[in-house]
Amino acid sequence: VRPDDAPLPLQAPVLIDAGYAWNGNEPPAVDIEVSFTFDHGSYPPASVEIWVSRDGGAFEVLFSVDSSSGYFDYNNATETLATFDFKARYVNGATQGPFSNVLHLEILAP
Repeated sequence: VRPDDAPLPLQAPVLIDAGYAWNGNEPPAVDIEVSFTFDHGSYPPASVEIWVSRDGGAFEVLFSVDSSSGYFDYNNATETLATFDFKARYVNGATQGPFSNVLHLEILAP
């Protein structure tokens, strides 16, 4: 393999923005939507793992979404005031990319 034939380094997704809405369930719960971008470069579409930390706790894998979707929804995330930190990374089998930036979201009273 020549150096110019080698794949470019795998980039991290970029978490752009987050918003939330209190829904009308009983008791009311919060639905969160987060938007992201991801430059696949020479890597095929696969999954983006979404990680979450609630109220400053340890990060845990929440779920995975399609790497080209551009957003994810976290429905019924909480029924109380809370803070969430999200991060993400590309995953395709054994290939794992670097983590994204951390995006912070504070849930305020309805």
